[in-house]
Amino acid sequence: AQQRYDAMVESVELSPNPATDRITITGVTDTGAEYQIYDEKGHMVTTRKKLDGSDIDISKLSAGTYFCKIFSEKAYVSKKFVKQ
Repeated sequence: AQQRYDAMVESVELSPNPATDRITITGVTDTGAEYQIYDEKGHMVTTRKKLDGSDIDISKLSAGTYFCKIFSEKAYVSKKFVKQ
């Protein structure tokens, strides 16, 4: 499981960063993966059960720093991004 986790951490990217209205997740190979976005205070601001496409609309988020947690069955990775 650790090897799978390490591979996921290495391959997942968010772009652009900083972003204004959309971020794109690349490198997720598990089609059943889901994501959650948290603000700097740890409050969940959005979630999606299935990663149905790699673009995430962040246009309604306030400017600031956020963390996108991407989960698969056996691993997860957290990536920081800035909303301008």
